[in-house]
Amino acid sequence: MKPEDEEHTLVYIDMLGFKALTKRLKTRVIEERDEERGFLSSYTSDIQNQINRFNNIVDQCVFNKSTFYPPIVAMLFSDCAFVDAGNFIASAFLAKEIMRELIKERVPVRMGLGRGTFYRLNFSTELGDSTISRCRFIGTAVVYAHEAEQCGGKGMRIFVHPSAAADLRVTSSTEIKLLPLPEPFEDADSELDYLHEQRTTGSADAADRRLFAAIAAMEEPSMAAEIRRQYDETRMALGRMRKANGRQPF
Repeated sequence: MKPEDEEHTLVYIDMLGFKALTKRLKTRVIEERDEERGFLSSYTSDIQNQINRFNNIVDQCVFNKSTFYPPIVAMLFSDCAFVDAGNFIASAFLAKEIMRELIKERVPVRMGLGRGTFYRLNFSTELGDSTISRCRFIGTAVVYAHEAEQCGGKGMRIFVHPSAAADLRVTSSTEIKLLPLPEPFEDADSELDYLHEQRTTGSADAADRRLFAAIAAMEEPSMAAEIRRQYDETRMALGRMRKANGRQPF
């Protein structure tokens, strides 16, 4: 096997609800005029704020792990990203951390893990009369990670494609847990537990409560039933994760 054909475990991250948010707000900057006082105020809308938080958190998580893991490659574009941490264990740990940090910052996402080939072509931006921005990459890991995220499962969860599940199931790390899905899909029959590990007495419970609180803070009474289902599925998945870790349900 040629070195470039070696398999990688890729993480695909997709921001939830961004299309609806963009349609609702329409513009990046919102202006408000107070006719009575003659004041004009402006502020950036949640379109830009969400993208900024998404990019900043992914950047920070990659930076934090880059000292310990093999070279990490992250490709961010619009409201999604692909991340390659070099091996399946590193990719699983990084996916868990990114998910937790995004939830705490009120950025809902869903992820997929897939394993296979991954070829980075060249990235460049050409400036002139025209601008061409390139972010080119191909391979079966790209396809499988995307298929896992799109498998049909709902909520803020990390779905695992069968191509990646075998390695994660046999790892010796006690901090990587795969949970079977209540209803398996063709492109994912398991998901990655992303709860904090138990370090000291009570620490995991406190960390779990922060995740539940952040999820509750993202919900709005006016949300459609389809959107509320995303939150319900997230809470049920977290409940299964707590059970798998021997923790009492909230």
